[in-house]
Amino acid sequence: NWKHVNEWLTHLDQIIDSPTNEYSFFNKEQKIILDEYQTISSILIDGIDRNITIKVTFTYETNKVTINALKSTQIYHLLNNEHLLRQLNLIDISPNDCVLVLEGTNEQILSQNDIQQPVNHYLSTDNQSIHFRISIMIQILRYDSSEPISIHFSNRNIIMEDIFQSITNVPSNVYKYLASNSTKKVIDYCDKLSNINETKFILVKENETCLVSIEKPKNNQLLDLD
Repeated sequence: NWKHVNEWLTHLDQIIDSPTNEYSFFNKEQKIILDEYQTISSILIDGIDRNITIKVTFTYETNKVTINALKSTQIYHLLNNEHLLRQLNLIDISPNDCVLVLEGTNEQILSQNDIQQPVNHYLSTDNQSIHFRISIMIQILRYDSSEPISIHFSNRNIIMEDIFQSITNVPSNVYKYLASNSTKKVIDYCDKLSNINETKFILVKENETCLVSIEKPKNNQLLDLD
């Protein structure tokens, strides 16, 4: 692993400008700092000053991954890493259904323009670590409004009633149900979001719903059509 390489380099202190413990190994392709216990899978690496690196933590639901990265690396490049996404269990989830939240007092939701910024853009001090939380973005549509309501949740293990109760600025005595945006079917409030392959729902009133019954014929009969 890379720790052994680092130990070998300690014998070269006399031929380089700074002690080797001030350097890290940087993977150009993945834009991350290699962990010293990581297995060597490539020999094309750069040695960089540890002072220009930072620990970045990403969490999604119960999954947590901490990596070392250059402070100048764009957040977008860190997220464009299949190995990281697999560790967070995000491979099968569309990026369009997620938002990135900067952990802290303001809980800032980062826009597409925000994630083009380097990591150090969001640092208040030079040596601190930084924590991003990945949340699921739920969009609520209404027939009487062109503006969707956006709500984000850090966990998909919630029921539809939790989503309904989180909707603000609409009268709850008027809007009664949440329906699937794709099938238009009213969803049971006890259904879990994790069991529904959808992130867009319609908020509907009582008078916008109807009961549809589908009966199966008792006997299979062939009909002659002229």
